[in-house]
Amino acid sequence: MTYPYRVARTVIFRGKDHAPDTPITFDADDPAEAAARDDLLALGAIDDDPDFAEVEQLKAAAPSKPRPLPRQTNAELLATAAAEGVDVPGDATNAVLIAAIEAKRGAAGAGA
Repeated sequence: MTYPYRVARTVIFRGKDHAPDTPITFDADDPAEAAARDDLLALGAIDDDPDFAEVEQLKAAAPSKPRPLPRQTNAELLATAAAEGVDVPGDATNAVLIAAIEAKRGAAGAGA
């Protein structure tokens, strides 16, 4: 993939609408995509803005926040419990998992 370009006006690429001021990338190894990129640059539909590209790359590299416990699946809760050192049975319900994780976090916060 190439670094992200800024969409200057709505572009339909790979069957998807790309709105203005959003990032768009192209497969650098695909001659058709390279040609499309060159055409879109020539038409002014996308901008080669290094500052925009740097910001978008930093956003993509930033770790995403985990979902709140009540919105996690049982498997995610089990993984969270394991990562945080919470002892729970493998067949625990979501409510039991959430309570155990929150109790461990509360105890860690009180001990700090």
